[in-house]
Amino acid sequence: MAQDLFEFSDLDKFARIAELGSFVRAATELGISQPALSKSIAKLERKVGVKLLERRARGVVPSAYGEVLLKSLLPALADLNSAMQDIDSMKGGKGGVVSIGASPSVAGYFLPKVVERILRSKRQISLSVTEGLVEELLEKVMSGKFDFAITTKTLTEQPDELIFQNLFRDTFVVCCGAAHPLARRKEVTARELCDRPWVLAPRRGVQRREFEKSFRKQGVNPPSAVIETSSGSLSKSLVIEQGFLSLLPRELIAYEQSKGDIVEVRVAWLAWDRQISLVRRRGKVLSGAENFVIGLLGSAAKSLPRAQGRAVTA
Repeated sequence: MAQDLFEFSDLDKFARIAELGSFVRAATELGISQPALSKSIAKLERKVGVKLLERRARGVVPSAYGEVLLKSLLPALADLNSAMQDIDSMKGGKGGVVSIGASPSVAGYFLPKVVERILRSKRQISLSVTEGLVEELLEKVMSGKFDFAITTKTLTEQPDELIFQNLFRDTFVVCCGAAHPLARRKEVTARELCDRPWVLAPRRGVQRREFEKSFRKQGVNPPSAVIETSSGSLSKSLVIEQGFLSLLPRELIAYEQSKGDIVEVRVAWLAWDRQISLVRRRGKVLSGAENFVIGLLGSAAKSLPRAQGRAVTA
């Protein structure tokens, strides 16, 4: 029986070492000595009868056996953490911490609306937000490192382990600073856009792929990025202060547009419409705090401009 085979503390320590890639760092974070940590792992490996960790030049990594164990262990630890948060809340403790992965542009304009609702609720809930590209976000949701993610719905085939719930749609548009030569132009050709400096999302992301595909449909090679970044704030600063062009969500640049600092360049063929979804692991045990935040995500999505917001649907 599994309960005779494993002790929770040993499994938790194994997961922490695998995450940090170091016995020393894991021992420091756990507040125990390195010999005590090594003893726990040795005991766990004796019970399973195989080596779970391997030492490499760059640190400690899970063995093939360790990877198999981690695949089921990490989601189980996440579910247990959710249950412990609910017990803590029932005892009058804090509301809990909700871990969210988010696409960088979405985090910049959408999550503040969720935080505002948390503050108004007076619930003692904290958010841990990590930005990332869609592929890495989905991987961390499946492994239990994130409670859920808010990201672009780009997969033609959705993994069985994940549930996607539509939140809203937004549109990426070409933008420039108010003093830019293209700011007041009614028509701009693809070749003219290629002659200007761009700040763009990383090449490995879906946004960049869509951007380059649009140019090729116009019969020209896409412009290279002078700056590649996933940071919306840096992109806006370069657009306003350094004369760059960029492709950013309308909602993200709305404030700067209202001040007259950023202007949308009317290039209909380059605008990119995307579906933003809430992604969570199928079968995940949701804590009260997580359920509450999911509800707030839905209400925040409805508060977006009519052309953007959508209710949460399965």
